[in-house]
Order: sequence, then structure tokens, then C-alpha cells
Amino acid sequence: MVKLNKIDDAISASNKSGASRLVLMFGPDFGMISRKMNHFAAALKKENPDLELRRFSENDLANDFEGFENSVLHNSLFGGANIGRLRLGSESQSAKLIDFVSRYDDVGGNIGGAVLIEAGDISPTNKLVQAFEKSPFAWAIRLYDSSKQDLIALMKAKAADEGVRIDQEAIDRLLEFVPNDVDSLLAEVENLALFVGLNGKIDSQAIVALSSGGRDADLSEITNAAFLGETRILAIKLNQALENGQSPIAIYNAIMRRLRLLLSIHVEAERGSNIDNIVKDKKLGVFWKEQSSVARQAKIWQRNFIEDVLSKTIEADSLSKRRDAPADAILERLLNRICARAARVA
Repeated sequence: MVKLNKIDDAISASNKSGASRLVLMFGPDFGMISRKMNHFAAALKKENPDLELRRFSENDLANDFEGFENSVLHNSLFGGANIGRLRLGSESQSAKLIDFVSRYDDVGGNIGGAVLIEAGDISPTNKLVQAFEKSPFAWAIRLYDSSKQDLIALMKAKAADEGVRIDQEAIDRLLEFVPNDVDSLLAEVENLALFVGLNGKIDSQAIVALSSGGRDADLSEITNAAFLGETRILAIKLNQALENGQSPIAIYNAIMRRLRLLLSIHVEAERGSNIDNIVKDKKLGVFWKEQSSVARQAKIWQRNFIEDVLSKTIEADSLSKRRDAPADAILERLLNRICARAARVA
């Protein structure tokens, strides 16, 4: 493993001809990992303009690992090699990737393209991490929890990108009530930008308008019904919310917060903790009356299904924001699919 003091050193190094073509980045904040890997991939692409960027999933590796491998090597049927981006949500493909690292070492770290892996919050003792660390050519880069200062800077930058400002009170409220990962916070800022007043500033009034980032926006009855497979309760609670003027955006945010909570629970469970005890951990912020329900949901929903639904939720949220889109219908269809899947397992 090439030891680097800071992630920024790795990004800087990717601008140089000696940069590794096989990189594993892992840590607790998938959003931050993705942002850092974007910089890394862009720098590598700049240094190697002949390479194309391609994204792969665990399913791609499971169904056709040889095709994945060929696409990042010179022997692709379609010509040149690629920079392959891969996000891992489980260890199902680790054995194949460990073998790939071994063969990568055998050729002196010289493959036509590159493989950039985002592995999330895995243990430093994980076999895949160890394979990268033992390799004289591959890089294993560990990220840690984002600091409060990092998150504030990103929130302010996101607000500026949306053409608005965000005041300190709104920042403090979001940091208190929203899971402190980059994806969650930036999604909140993006949605809040739609509710700014004439002053062009995200403030507490904008938060109230969106019903975002506050305990007064308790949409747990909807999320609980959906993730427990309770079809009748979901229909009643969703109709009540929409008829009372609840914003679909707020409901999407509630769904995504629940999904990320369930992911966090599974990360802890994979480390050997008991789900019923995990939900009682104060750092997760699960209200005591909700702990039993959330634990049931975590047992129903396996990690790969959670990640699949998170992707579909982000897609549905984006579709709902298009002009003249049937936002309520898109939201209802998503929740019904979540509920149906839960009902099959529960």
C-alpha cells in the first residue's frame, strides 16, 4: 500500500504518471467518499485523456466479471480501456476482487485502465482492505467522519450553487436533526433552496415551510407503514398527509433518512452488534417509542435491498421535481413498491 498522509495528497498524486490504477476508498460517509473519488477520477482522466469513465455495480461483477475485467484492460472488444468506478455495498464480490488485486500485482501494477472502488464503512481488517494494503501497487485510502467544519463548508457551498444563502440558525438545526453525512445534508439544502423567502436565504422559516430537519415534521407513521409492509395504514397516512398539504419533498427526505438509518444499523450489525441493542444507541437518534419498530424494519430489510431502494428514491425524487411531473403519483408508486416488498418478507 502507498501510505498517504491526507486524501488530498492522493488526489494530487493521481495527476502524476506514477499514480496507482487500483484504488480502494472506504469510510463511514459514502457521500464524502463519492465526492473525493469524483476528484480522484477527474484528475486521473486529465492525466490519461484516452481513458473513458464507466460505472459498474456489484450485479455487473456477479453476472459478468470477465466483462468488467476486460473493460478496464487493454483487451476490451470495444477498443481502449476504461476507468471503472465501482460502489460496494456488501462483500459478495470480495473474493473476485482480491484475486484481481493479486493478478494486478503479478503484472507490476500495469493494467490498461483503472479500478476505483468505493467501499463504505468496512473494517480495516476486512480481507479486501488487507489485500489492497499488502499490494505494492494498489492504494487503500481510509476516510473518517466528516468534521463539523467540513459539513458546514459543504452546506454553504451547496447553497451558493443553488443561488441562495443559508444562515447559522438553519445550519445548526440541520446538523442537530439530520444524519450528519454529506448526501443527507446536501439533499436537505437543495430542497430547502426551493422554499427561500424574498431575502434569498435559507432560514428557520424555510425549514418550517418544507417541514425539514425538525421534530415537528414527524412523518414516521408513513415510513413505518411502508417499511413494515402495512398497506392499509400506509394508504390512510399518505392520503392524510397529502390532503393536508404536506410537501412530497418532505416525505422523500423522510424516506431517505429512514433508509440511511437502516444502513447505519446494518453497518453496526455487521460488526457483531445486536440490532435490538443498536437502535438504543443515542448517536442514532431513534426515539424510544420508535426503537422496536425500527428494529423490526432493519430485520426485514437486508442491506442490498436498502441500497436498491435508496437509489430508486433518489431517482423518484428527481423525477418529481420536473415541471408538470405528477409528483404525488410518483411518490405513491414508490411507497407502494416499498410496502409490497416489505410485506413479502415480513
